Amino acid sequence: MRLTHLALFVLLALLGCKQGAASGGDEAAAKPLAKVTVAKVVRGDIGESLSVTGTVSPLPDHEAKVAPQVPGRISKVLVRTGSFVQKGQTLATLVPGATPGQLQQAEAAVRLARETLTQSRLNVTSQIQTQHSSVRQAELTLRAQQVALGKLRAGSRPQEVVQATANVAAAQATLTAARQSLNRAQILFSEGLLARKDLETAQQLERTASAALVSAQQALSLVQQGSRPEDVRAGEVAVDQAAEAIRAAKEQTVQNRSKWQDVQIAEAQLASAEGALKTMRAQAHFLTVVSPLSGFVVGRTVNAGENVDVTSVIATVVDLSAVRLLLNVSADKASQIKPGQRDRK
Repeated sequence: MRLTHLALFVLLALLGCKQGAASGGDEAAAKPLAKVTVAKVVRGDIGESLSVTGTVSPLPDHEAKVAPQVPGRISKVLVRTGSFVQKGQTLATLVPGATPGQLQQAEAAVRLARETLTQSRLNVTSQIQTQHSSVRQAELTLRAQQVALGKLRAGSRPQEVVQATANVAAAQATLTAARQSLNRAQILFSEGLLARKDLETAQQLERTASAALVSAQQALSLVQQGSRPEDVRAGEVAVDQAAEAIRAAKEQTVQNRSKWQDVQIAEAQLASAEGALKTMRAQAHFLTVVSPLSGFVVGRTVNAGENVDVTSVIATVVDLSAVRLLLNVSADKASQIKPGQRDRK
């Protein structure tokens, strides 16, 4: 029914146009006819748009401020602001740092520092062993002197007196027998029945026996009298000297600390030499500065000839394949924005 009414309306409009043309030919000739477009009536949605302003920024992991891995001087910068670069593409190069000769010198310094450290550790080990040996020897000497002093202070034991008395008796008996043999030898020699050599032997035996008796008698006298005061005092002095030797041996710990300080200094020197060598080798291997991602160069901050370090930004590279859009929308328009809406580019 709706289509029938529409067709009737169009037919009446056409008839009216023809009648107006026939009755007013002069006016029709003066004014052009209006073009009429006929379209089918359909049901649809009326679109509404919202214009806002905002900023576009890269995602945090899509932006890189590229810096060199070692300090140095820029040799060449191979990109410009606005250039597109691929991941791994060289952005700049550094002037070569250490020469082969300098690397050899640094390696020699490391070897020397290692040898010095090894020798310092051997020295401190030897010093500690010497100290321990000195302390042990001094302790043994002290114990021996203490035992000897104890004997001097205690005096002779009854068994020692008995033994000394028996030694005197034995020496007396030996001397008596030697004198009797000498008397017989003298008689026989005077009668021409004994050789002079045998007589001399008997005389020597008598002298030896006499000396042995005197020694035994002196030993018995010392045992009976006990230790003299000066002997006890000498023993006390010997004990004091042994104790002082122990203290002196233990005080070598100060020297050990000095040796340990030498070891620490040698360790620090080795670390410094190894660090210098590592830096030189790193400079030889990291003379190129490459982009860590693909994107556009939005900032170049250095030129050839400038000195840079590991904190100097060579260039800023941004990957715009995915960005973050921050829009400024008034509070009364915020309700018109829904998740999933498309923007009009």
